[in-house]
Amino acid sequence: MNYLSKVNKIIYCKSSNTYKVCFISEEYSLESIFNVLIFDAKNIALAKENINSEKLKTYDFIVNLFSVLCVEIDKFIISKKKKKIIASLYLKINNIENKLEISFVDAVILAIKTFSDIYIQKTLFNKNNIIKFFENNDVKNQTKINNLKNILKLLVKNEEFESAALLRNKINKIDN
Repeated sequence: MNYLSKVNKIIYCKSSNTYKVCFISEEYSLESIFNVLIFDAKNIALAKENINSEKLKTYDFIVNLFSVLCVEIDKFIISKKKKKIIASLYLKINNIENKLEISFVDAVILAIKTFSDIYIQKTLFNKNNIIKFFENNDVKNQTKINNLKNILKLLVKNEEFESAALLRNKINKIDN
């Protein structure tokens, strides 16, 4: 079983000189934590804050290429296979679903940049670490939709129509 999740926070761990990327599953009030290298954590943070960066230009190119080729990113699933974290990217091409294995960091950044869903395998959640500060899901979804609509307006204003179309599709998916 996989839980719909999102990046909640990124924390520096001085003892290991790495960062921890914390995901939450709002539906089940669970947290999953992954250790990542400094470089990767910075790229995830840049993507999460929607900051344009030379470091993320390759991801922007991939998103634009998928748009031109009419390839829809459906979802990402992060799982554990033989003690290794793997990520699967599910693409729809002409309504046919295709699966590609990609790196964990690439999956997280692409999911953030395309507003795609990230699912994390149930076994990767710490059941002892329950998050207690959740609001009503309907309120959270409406807030998310409003925030995305504001971003959509900015994209249209800046004539970034491909990104706007992707975001519009994401808003419709959440709204339904």
